[in-house]
Amino acid sequence: MSIRKKILAGGILFALLLTLLLSAGNYHQFKEIVMRRYEVDALRSAETALTFVDAENFSDYFHDEPKRQRVLRVWQRIVDTQGELFIYAIEPRENYSAIRFVLNVANWDSDYERISAGSVKATSSDEYKIAYRDLYEHGRKYAVVVRDDGISLTDDHITVMIPIKNLSGAVGGILCVQRQMDELSAEEKFFLKRTVTTMLLVLLLMLFIGRWYLKNQLLNPLSALTESVKEISGGNLDRKINVRTGDELQALAENFNDMTDELKTQMTSLEKVTAEKERIATELDVATKIQASMLPKNFVVDERADLCAGMEPAKEVGGDLYDFYKLDENHLFVTIADVSGKGVPAALFMVAAITNLRNFTANIDDLKTAIEKTNAQLCANNDGGLFVTAFSGVLDLETGIFRYVNAGHNPPLIRRRGKTFEELPMELNFVLGGWEDWQYVQQEIQLEAGDTIFMYTDGVTEATDAAGKMYSLERLKNFLSGLETTASAKEILEAVYDSLEKFYADADEQSDDITMLAVKFEGGNENG
Repeated sequence: MSIRKKILAGGILFALLLTLLLSAGNYHQFKEIVMRRYEVDALRSAETALTFVDAENFSDYFHDEPKRQRVLRVWQRIVDTQGELFIYAIEPRENYSAIRFVLNVANWDSDYERISAGSVKATSSDEYKIAYRDLYEHGRKYAVVVRDDGISLTDDHITVMIPIKNLSGAVGGILCVQRQMDELSAEEKFFLKRTVTTMLLVLLLMLFIGRWYLKNQLLNPLSALTESVKEISGGNLDRKINVRTGDELQALAENFNDMTDELKTQMTSLEKVTAEKERIATELDVATKIQASMLPKNFVVDERADLCAGMEPAKEVGGDLYDFYKLDENHLFVTIADVSGKGVPAALFMVAAITNLRNFTANIDDLKTAIEKTNAQLCANNDGGLFVTAFSGVLDLETGIFRYVNAGHNPPLIRRRGKTFEELPMELNFVLGGWEDWQYVQQEIQLEAGDTIFMYTDGVTEATDAAGKMYSLERLKNFLSGLETTASAKEILEAVYDSLEKFYADADEQSDDITMLAVKFEGGNENG
């Protein structure tokens, strides 16, 4: 083979290797972005569909046809408007080897047919078995299964699955959304065309260079570069390219050596960062469970008060809290609070606040004194400069008298029976943990049977949508006032949560902890 051909062959090989390396990286990144988009879209549809499912009475859908049809009508609109293939709810059986269909709808443009409730089918693959097990036994928030045969795509789709949990956290079923990946095929073909075009341009450029640099001293450096790049691309980052030509080839070889050194350093650093993140994630998971365990979950405390509460942290752990318990046979203590800041420091301060409140309310009959002692205790060891806004009250379940102290918190909303929600009258008080000797003002009102008090943190009224617009107190009052006067505390909270989710659905993330507590006075014995 002539020197000209050797040089041209070396140039072509080098161009191919370099182009393939760059193309492989770009293709991997492209595929991840597209797949993530499909996953997010399907997950959003799944979460929307889940809001219409009665998780507490999931088994009712097998025999309650009107109830099942109400859900299916809503799901059909989601399928048709969001472009999903198939939405269905199932119960895994026989150690996840089979599934029993509860609810399902299919896109009218697809070949899927609706499956009757109660039908049992074999699980289609081990991937689905693993996903079902993760959702039921390992507490996964959602699982994804992708059917992708590669570049020659035919009916590829993604399935996103989320657990159907009741209020106690038990998984009663799985809601699945299938989405066709029809756009992926076209985008991959366009990507391949662009890659091939780029490769051809690089080859033509190398051929042109080869024609102008037909010198014997180019052959060996080009061969060395080609072999070294091939080995580096195979994972040998210790390989050094030894080229001494005094021109661009030598500079290229030195850049490759620098690149491999930097890549090795980054890989070592990445291993350390990954290990640290795993450790932090484990600690945050423990903190989340501890925090959740401190908030009461049993809302049945007395037949004279209908009560419900909920907290959704913006991060793994939050700074909001709620609490309620009976001080004695006829007195119910309730509180809601918001610690300044977020994350672990706020969560730790939250623990201190809730612990002190429980201690002092248990041993002191006067609410005002309990709040002042809690404030003094929080001020005494507050090196971090944190503080708590809090609203606390004691409801006399016999007489309906509600005594309360507001420590710099959002004024709760109250609805007298048959009227709209208005702000509870408030005296100005300072936050807890801010001023050790502050003398707090206690107030009281007389509740009648059917009166409802709605407490919340600023994460509700200051929730923002994608445009940065806040939910606002006025919107909250109008929404609550539009609910039926017979709505229970649980129904009120579920309605507000649903309204908030729809409001900030397109926002990047939840901006603040969202906590609510509703108490509906049913009346003491003398009131019937």
